[in-house]
Amino acid sequence: MSAPIVRTRYGALKGTVVQNVEGGEYLAFNGIPYAEPPVGQLRFKEPQPPKAWSGIRDAGKEGSAAIQFDMLRPTPEIIGSEDCLYLNVSTNSLSGKRAVMVWIHGGGFVMGSGSSDMYSPDYLLKHDIVFVSINYRLHVLGFLNVDDAEAAGNQGLKDQVAALKWVQENIEAFGGDPQNVTIFGESAGSASVHFLTLSPLAKGLFHKAIGQSGSVLNTWAYNRDNKESGLRLAALLGFETTDGKEAAQFLRTVDAKTLTEGVVELTGGFGEFTVNVLFVPTMDDKSENPFAPQPADEMAKKGIEVPSIFGYNSHEGIMFLIGSTDKTYSKVKNDFDGFFDKLIVNQNIKKTDDVVKSVKKYYFGKEPITPKQRDNYVEILGDLHFVYGIRRVVDIQSQKTVPMYLYKFSALCENFSMISLFKLNAKGTCHGDDIGCLFYNRLFNTKFEPNSKARIRMERFTKLWTNFAKTGDPTPKLDDVITEKWLPVTKQEVHYLEINDDLVPGVNPDEEKWQFWKSISESA
Repeated sequence: MSAPIVRTRYGALKGTVVQNVEGGEYLAFNGIPYAEPPVGQLRFKEPQPPKAWSGIRDAGKEGSAAIQFDMLRPTPEIIGSEDCLYLNVSTNSLSGKRAVMVWIHGGGFVMGSGSSDMYSPDYLLKHDIVFVSINYRLHVLGFLNVDDAEAAGNQGLKDQVAALKWVQENIEAFGGDPQNVTIFGESAGSASVHFLTLSPLAKGLFHKAIGQSGSVLNTWAYNRDNKESGLRLAALLGFETTDGKEAAQFLRTVDAKTLTEGVVELTGGFGEFTVNVLFVPTMDDKSENPFAPQPADEMAKKGIEVPSIFGYNSHEGIMFLIGSTDKTYSKVKNDFDGFFDKLIVNQNIKKTDDVVKSVKKYYFGKEPITPKQRDNYVEILGDLHFVYGIRRVVDIQSQKTVPMYLYKFSALCENFSMISLFKLNAKGTCHGDDIGCLFYNRLFNTKFEPNSKARIRMERFTKLWTNFAKTGDPTPKLDDVITEKWLPVTKQEVHYLEINDDLVPGVNPDEEKWQFWKSISESA
């Protein structure tokens, strides 16, 4: 293959030929601007269409990540740039019309990027789809909402909408089908996917959705006290005011690095048993063009109107062992009330003495809370921060006619694991571990050995996802890799698929816990 040239409506691009780690080659076009740089007076504003260019633009290098405090580095540091609204396209051929999969990265709305360092699409491209990954604005730059048009919130989600509009306008030139677009994401990317299925701004820009370990109903995915967050940051940086518009105008004058440092100081990085929600999605009804005109729980009630897959990992809560010490268990023991408050943010659960006692007894029994109960601690955090919100979404969707497929992922992806990355003393499939079965990680050189169990897991997982992207059905036909039929949830049965070394279909995953939490929410 020679270096390919593609003509988009904004100008010509020169891509590169990439060696697929699974054999063969594919074409990559990186660092494509899908909006104007959101700097200067465009900070905190909606994304604007990119300017056209003349000549041939080199698309060999990825665009900068959004400026952020990267906690995953051996030495955490601030990386990236405010000029970050770029996407990457990978394809096997520029001719034809293939299913398109648009990846939205996670990272708690405060970190991450669409870079191939973490999300190289080699495995997915073996199934002949067109892959798009995007960057979007993060933390205060992507989510400042002071209840005023000066900074009305959800800028990062509107970036995602702008990227999807770019896909509709241009993906045909890359061998993609604009009428067959699937959005998929993990964690905050999954919550973004769910938000996009509900927002009036994204209607018609995609046709299917996959959410991995996140929804708008999770504790960390929505902030009701949005104005206060902006006022607190302005005060921290030396500007005291109760006027949201004034705070936004001041924050527009602060350099991006100082803003990011201020966000880190306010949020404190990784919490022991919580995820800080200062700058995340909000209701942006003061915007001239609202992305979320209602609160998240009201939007969620409408249901998803495109075929979808949603699910979670078997031990999501292991993530919270990062930053936890023996003192953490003492804090939970001595102030279970305060601990519980953090677990029911954005949940339909009213705190009463009886509810607190029931929850404590259900998860910890009558034993004192000590490091010996680490597994119980991991379980309650995973359930409340991840699983419960996703099951609420499934409950809503089971009443609809549009298919939703539910999964529980319990496979161990030895080539990439949060447990090994952070040297955690735990076993199970942690939050984020599913990424290792979808993407080649260039940083860790995560190749699969021939005929290994790990390779079979990867082949199975990527085939389920790409089958769905192509047809709307993850198991349209059975073969040596896809050995079981995966049924969608219905009013009568919550069908699901457990994804492990084998595919195991079933009904009502973790049903006892789900009924317990339903009884708590209904009794409050």
